[in-house]
Amino acid sequence: MLKEIMVLFMFSIIFLVVSFALYTGKALKYMKSYEGLSDEEKGKIRIIPLCQNISVAILIAAIIFFIAGCSLQFRENLFQLFIVIWIIGCAINLWYIDKSKKYEN
Repeated sequence: MLKEIMVLFMFSIIFLVVSFALYTGKALKYMKSYEGLSDEEKGKIRIIPLCQNISVAILIAAIIFFIAGCSLQFRENLFQLFIVIWIIGCAINLWYIDKSKKYEN
């Protein structure tokens, strides 16, 4: 039981750090695929708003893991449901990113 709680809190902390790094743009230097783009291709993408969008999705996951670590009731009854809802929400978000022109220059 204690190991399970510690794992949930560790995931929460990791997701929180990644979310913060993406939101502030500090994670860009670690993204090999973005660094490999030419300057022309980089100019076509509004990368900071895109990173902020993705960071919010990761932050929501961090919150779900944190609540699961704090509450046995949530962990036993709602955790799986919230993860499924989060996955569906991320899929819709990725579809929106792909179809909208919001993140293109």
